[in-house]
Amino acid sequence: MTVETGTLLIIFVCTFFLGIGVSIIGIPVLDRLKFGQTVRDDGPESHLKKHGTPTMGGIIFIIPTIIASLIFMPIYPKIQAL
Repeated sequence: MTVETGTLLIIFVCTFFLGIGVSIIGIPVLDRLKFGQTVRDDGPESHLKKHGTPTMGGIIFIIPTIIASLIFMPIYPKIQAL
């Protein structure tokens, strides 16, 4: 394992756990803010169970990535080149 691979692995693991934390906090917040899906009545009945599912799930991946980048860029300047 090279230094670069080890560094990237550490960053990945930290980002993963930040993502879990953001999702635990973020999903109930999105649910309270009514960011749920609306399902049309003319679609398949199997889609009706998706009604109210929180949307904007991509933000759960973006926030931890930005946080990890801000934390690790000063420590590992080579990351900026990636």
